Amino acid sequence: MRGQRARKTRLARRLTDLLSHDGWATGHLRPELTDHDTTPDFTPLATALPLLIVVDYAETRPRLLRRLITHLHRSRHRVRLLLLARSDGEWRTDTALRDADAPTRRLLKGAQPVELAPLIPRSRPAQDRRTAFTHAASDLARLLPRVHTVPDHDWNTLAKALQPPDDLGHPRYDNALTLQLTALVTLLQHGPKPADTSPGTPAEEILLEHEARFWEDSAEAPAFKLNLPTTTLTAAVAVAALCGATTADAATHVLGTVADLPADKTARTAAWLARLYPAEPGRYWGSLQPDRVAEYHASQILEEDGIALPAVLTAGTPAQQAQIITVLARAAIAHYNTGRTNRSEHLLRTLDTTLDTTPLTYPAIQTTTAALPHPSRITAPLALRLTSSLAQANRQLAKADPDVFEPDLATSLSNLGNRLSQAGRRSEALTATEETVEIYRRLAADNPAAYEPNLAASLSNLGIQLSEAGRRTEALTATEEAVEIRRRLAADNPAAYEPDLARSLTNLGNRLSEAGRRSEALTATEEAVEIYRRLAADNPAAYEPDLARSLTNWASSCRKRDAGARP
Repeated sequence: MRGQRARKTRLARRLTDLLSHDGWATGHLRPELTDHDTTPDFTPLATALPLLIVVDYAETRPRLLRRLITHLHRSRHRVRLLLLARSDGEWRTDTALRDADAPTRRLLKGAQPVELAPLIPRSRPAQDRRTAFTHAASDLARLLPRVHTVPDHDWNTLAKALQPPDDLGHPRYDNALTLQLTALVTLLQHGPKPADTSPGTPAEEILLEHEARFWEDSAEAPAFKLNLPTTTLTAAVAVAALCGATTADAATHVLGTVADLPADKTARTAAWLARLYPAEPGRYWGSLQPDRVAEYHASQILEEDGIALPAVLTAGTPAQQAQIITVLARAAIAHYNTGRTNRSEHLLRTLDTTLDTTPLTYPAIQTTTAALPHPSRITAPLALRLTSSLAQANRQLAKADPDVFEPDLATSLSNLGNRLSQAGRRSEALTATEETVEIYRRLAADNPAAYEPNLAASLSNLGIQLSEAGRRTEALTATEEAVEIRRRLAADNPAAYEPDLARSLTNLGNRLSEAGRRSEALTATEEAVEIYRRLAADNPAAYEPDLARSLTNWASSCRKRDAGARP
């Protein structure tokens, strides 16, 4: 499931509550567990009851996810896994990622993402959103008196008098969090201490102005007595949002990069942040919530030179480095999606310039490359850069130990070829994909069961890229080999490999059509339609779109055959 994190998480909690009352064992994978930690002991998950496990932030821990699935796959009882992510990408689809057996890789690749639709679609009457705004304001008004830094006020009466914004029909309010943030900010700005902001200021920024008062008051509590300027406090909060920390030492290390923070106050500031936003068990720092506000704050302080990104990256652990890149990439996407294109471009330029002089650790590159959304035009250059860095690192490792690292090199080269192709750099993409095929062919010769599926996938990509380069005879040869391998795999395991076979048959139909072999093209396309029709009968949501595309291809092949047959 992908979409707005807060809404996904609430839905997941509701689901676990419902199923727990229906005899299921349910739970959430602990959020502090990452790819960079020692694999936890999963044996306590053994149960005779049906089991549901929710994995939030699935895109940031793809290897841990694969280890979990591999373990659960051995269960003899009913198991369901709900993966929550901000976006789809290589974290799910990369079948060559280590830490997983073949069934786990196929299971993840075949999973169908469910994107959350708007809570209140624009097709509904406009009054529905106005009502939702009023309800949100009323609910928030009841909670505000519990926040000790919010001034006393008759918030309930104010909420009843508030007028919803005139632009609630705008697409940005498809996101329920945007509507709720707007309701909260409207309340606060009509209260006794509004923030001094200009018209058109984003809701996140206004909310942060109010939050800064909380930072100032809490920093002077007797337990801390930090006596620090507001700019230093805001920079410290930004570092915490960017990096996170599992231990006090990790927290103080990155806080040491805040320019105006005296060394003798670093530990107390780290403890203040830990108290400010309590963490989940197993972590030292929590974070400003919701994530969107934390990402906005981190990017804003970076823009204002309140933190030095090269220094923070250098001080961070591999997990912190990965979080920094992920948070800033999400902030860039959020800026772009809300019309702040200049800020999005500036943020990505800053990140790009920093990476020129501040290399990431190998584990950080691995995690970040898998976590970035795909496809995403906004972060595509960043994703290409990181994928290229990962391929270079794997090449060096494979030279020293080919038996261990050649599979990783093939994976990263395959991804690099796809990224280069999407960037329009087709010649370089073709070179990377040809090398991928060469490596997988060698690996498959020694271990067919492990690597023939990857060889078939890389041959399929090679066929497409050769066709785009005008090398149609070679494209057809590569595609025919991909079909041959996948036909053999599907004969042994139809459930796992028939979808891949159907895709390869579709590609074969296209390549045969390009070669003028229209009758054979029609035969291949008809077989693809037959497979997709069977798959769609069992799983319409997953395969009806593929069936529709294959029927379109079939109709096109029929027209071309008939046109060629006319005297």
